[in-house]
Amino acid sequence: MKKFLVFFVIMALLLPGCSFFGGGKKQEPVKPKAQQSELKKEQPKADQKDYYIGLETPVSGIKDWVYRYQRYDGVFLQKIGDYRAVLVSMGEKFSPGYGVTINKIDQKADKWVIQVSFKQPKEEDYSGKGVYPHEVASIISDGKPVEVVNVTGPGNETPVKVIEIPEGKKLGVSKNFVIFTPVEGQKITSPVVVKGKARVFEANFRITIEDGHYQLAEKILMADQGAPAWGNFEVNLPFDKPTNPQGFIILSYENMANGEMIEELLLPVKF
Repeated sequence: MKKFLVFFVIMALLLPGCSFFGGGKKQEPVKPKAQQSELKKEQPKADQKDYYIGLETPVSGIKDWVYRYQRYDGVFLQKIGDYRAVLVSMGEKFSPGYGVTINKIDQKADKWVIQVSFKQPKEEDYSGKGVYPHEVASIISDGKPVEVVNVTGPGNETPVKVIEIPEGKKLGVSKNFVIFTPVEGQKITSPVVVKGKARVFEANFRITIEDGHYQLAEKILMADQGAPAWGNFEVNLPFDKPTNPQGFIILSYENMANGEMIEELLLPVKF
């Protein structure tokens, strides 16, 4: 029996990691999972850059995002993950020779500056299939604002308006309408300011607000240009008290001859 106890004590002292009699290797306390995830987030990726030009970027879903907005003339910005996607588009064109180039991206102390240039053909011939000249950039979300300037010559830069889309939201879009504000799912109150672009015959179209039960407002609007150009519009539209917490802002236009509906855009909103 004594031999067995001596053997047991010797083995306990020799075995690695054994805590018998205070010996062995002391185990480190395990960090909580939440703390582990925070440490993991703080470690930057070795191959991550501050900005990218083009679609070769770590931004998930950027191709679908570009496809959604490339037909509309303008500069669109939206935070997607760790980056801000910036689309510079000339909208739909039917002549060859159009182009968009991002010449340079400057990281300044207080902002990011994207220098772009636009190429246009000498004459519109409408001979080609519809194309969407555009370029896209992805800039790290570091809190600095993004400014876009049109460079037309040495030292000649003109600021370009940037349409910022709230993170996780979508603009209301269709073939010939786009609504910049309000955005999809936004809560609105009366009167509501609706801004966007339209490409319709003689620039005339209809705006309606409905709550799923009743029509709350209706008005005929006119954009500042008619088709084939994209015309801007803005309206401050009062509406009746809704009977439902959800509804739609509807843009539509009809055939002037027979009243047949040609196109309709429904933007879901909340009241």
